[in-house]
Amino acid sequence: FAGTPDGNPGAVLRAVLASPRVPTPEVRLYQPGSGSDRFGGIPVTYTSSKDEMRRQMIADSHVVLTLGGMEGTLREALLSLDAKKPTIFIRGYGPVAAYILGTKSLARRSNCIVVASLREAAEKILSLSAVA
Repeated sequence: FAGTPDGNPGAVLRAVLASPRVPTPEVRLYQPGSGSDRFGGIPVTYTSSKDEMRRQMIADSHVVLTLGGMEGTLREALLSLDAKKPTIFIRGYGPVAAYILGTKSLARRSNCIVVASLREAAEKILSLSAVA
């Protein structure tokens, strides 16, 4: 998860940790800069720059879910698609999904996964994680 504990990443992180369907989640929060090495008991990976944070986060990920976002999320989505990681976009959920899904060369990639809802995205992540 990248971002702040109070935004989308923090909310999703809390939901994953509370889920009985994920008995031992492998989660890590990624942040540029420095600070505490834990967030609510979760390890935090700090990097020297946002670009390094993005590369490391994608390299460590099994599946990537984009939520809303702007320029930074778009960069992460493109890195993920280029790395051939399963990358999930929720149709109608923010400008990044609209851009990726509106760009035929990106939307046609086999690792570009389109879902209709956050619930469907979570189910897809769980199914892909079971395979990984």
